[in-house]
Amino acid sequence: MPRLIIVDGNSLLFRAYYATAYPGVEIMRSHDGTPTNAIFAFSSMINKILGTLNEGESIFVAFDTGKPTFRKAKLETYKANRKPAPEDLITQFPMSRDFLQRLGIFQYEKEGFEGDDIAGTVAKQAEAKGYDVEIYTSDRDFLQLVSDKITVNIIKK
Repeated sequence: MPRLIIVDGNSLLFRAYYATAYPGVEIMRSHDGTPTNAIFAFSSMINKILGTLNEGESIFVAFDTGKPTFRKAKLETYKANRKPAPEDLITQFPMSRDFLQRLGIFQYEKEGFEGDDIAGTVAKQAEAKGYDVEIYTSDRDFLQLVSDKITVNIIKK
């Protein structure tokens, strides 16, 4: 049975950032001051996931674009109370994409859609084609996709 691992890229990056940036602790930075804490933890998570892959299995990472989505266009208050991402995290988003590209991991983002919309769609399409799907995220909304073919791995603190 073919297996596809789907990673909610934004979710893992946010989890990685907040797991390594908390009050009273200076975040990791490169010699030039560039924050690296999130990419350090994110790369560790990705490498751990890659360690579960067998020959012929695939991995896919879905990202948000950071632009407004169709939900925001329909409902102005959608995520209105959510705090913006910290600048130290935002600067690490391009690094995460570069890291995945260098590993040859397929990643996808589309303006107007959130990464979790993309991940959920790919999961259902893969399920319909007979794949066993594993999703890695910290977003419990994915639990609605659980089936005999789709497993959701919630990344905890």
